[in-house]
Amino acid sequence: MENIIIVLLAFLIINIFWHSFILKKNTFFNDLKNPRFIIYFIVMIGFTIWSYNYDKYKDSSKHGLIAFITAYLAHLDLLFSAYILAWLITYLSDNYKKTSEKNR
Repeated sequence: MENIIIVLLAFLIINIFWHSFILKKNTFFNDLKNPRFIIYFIVMIGFTIWSYNYDKYKDSSKHGLIAFITAYLAHLDLLFSAYILAWLITYLSDNYKKTSEKNR
């Protein structure tokens, strides 16, 4: 299963590189220049980090982060990459949860 994860991560990196640099779509860089986007992004990341300290908020934070990533990749016209990234995050976090429960 680790080989599939490596291939999917490589696909994501190549796809994002192709979209950003080869096709010259500067949507990502334009968003980084927008102060409102930066402020909302920092608040979102801060809230996610804060909520991970509480067990009852962890799943909600994970789902919210996946939703943000999916929406942002769709904004960048990387629809298939959004699916793959959401799948990877869910797979890795579920396996982490199962591993940590076994070690208790």
